[in-house]
Amino acid sequence: MFSVIDGRHRLIKATREGIHELRCDVISANGHALRIIPTQELEVDADVQLDWAFSERRIRAMGEWDERKAGVLTVTPNGDLSVVEKSIIKNGLDRERRHVSALEGLLIDIGRGDPDAVAIQQDAEAYGFKIGRASKKGPFYLLGCASELRKLHRALGSEKMRQVHALNTHFRGERGTNTGDWLGGLGLLARDGYIDKMTPASFAALEDVVPAVELRRAKGRGIHGSGNVSGFSETSYEIAIALRKKMRLKVMPAQKNSSRDSHSRPLS
Repeated sequence: MFSVIDGRHRLIKATREGIHELRCDVISANGHALRIIPTQELEVDADVQLDWAFSERRIRAMGEWDERKAGVLTVTPNGDLSVVEKSIIKNGLDRERRHVSALEGLLIDIGRGDPDAVAIQQDAEAYGFKIGRASKKGPFYLLGCASELRKLHRALGSEKMRQVHALNTHFRGERGTNTGDWLGGLGLLARDGYIDKMTPASFAALEDVVPAVELRRAKGRGIHGSGNVSGFSETSYEIAIALRKKMRLKVMPAQKNSSRDSHSRPLS
């Protein structure tokens, strides 16, 4: 049997159309070679093919099956390559051929062992969160805001990102807590040292906070696109300021996000 690293939609289309064999580039530990392989010997590789990235629309868009346009599927003998090796191959093929969403790109980078991507995953999972496709209806432990997670990790580093996730467990299960703006707001509290100053009274002051309400208010107050510093949106600033005031924490000087930043906007 062979695992399909690239060409899942074409394989499914061919199977539905009763096509009995496909042209494949077989990549193994010893190199690669072109072969004609029966479709019954091909299966979708579960290690690198994300379920939610499958699209029936893409299959419908193929129209009538045309072998001349089908191209070559990329496959590997089952068990011949590691998950990391397969992820690297698929990542290269995808980015040459199509737009890869931020979330899919992050998950692919995690699969291929990219240190920053793996750190983002580990920081989240240490507190019960998971990188995955998020929905407005939940579950809210799924973090799909991949671009924001990358920016926050770059701005804060792992130690402060873990502070962010730890504080976010206080609001576990609440709508909005898996969004980039909300995590950015908590990130600003971590950046400027406010989380270090929190006391039991500070946590008690957050008991009546409803994240979805705070997000709506913050978006109403914020001047979008104004005053942004690397990794943090205007809405995130408004959330952080509101939470700081609720906890009655004194204003402290802003901390630089990184050596690349010439300034950091304080939480007034």
